[in-house]
Amino acid sequence: MMVRSPLLVPVDFGTPKRVTARPAKPEAKSRIHTAIKAMYVPAWKILAGTVLAGLFGTVYLHHVFTTQAILREVTLLQQTYEKAMTRHDDLRFTYERMTGPADVYNRARGYGMVDGGPADDVIIMRN
Repeated sequence: MMVRSPLLVPVDFGTPKRVTARPAKPEAKSRIHTAIKAMYVPAWKILAGTVLAGLFGTVYLHHVFTTQAILREVTLLQQTYEKAMTRHDDLRFTYERMTGPADVYNRARGYGMVDGGPADDVIIMRN
């Protein structure tokens, strides 16, 4: 034997809903209507949002490609600068070896000058 409670009403799907003794409020319908109306979005707003999103996407992609081109240019200039600095350092090293004390003393001896030694820093020329 099956007993049913008079407080529960069967529903098509799901669990039975509790029956209230109070009648439905008339403003409940207007609240539902307001909720449905609040969910409505006009087509022109969707279209405007899509166009704005496309515009922002295009501007962003342009910015990315421009930044990448500038980065390539900066990298190329940096490599050129490093090559120039390396060449400058090599030439400066060669110049310093040509004008350094050891080379100057060797050329002076070649011209017939005599080194005074550690006690005498004066180079005397023989005629």
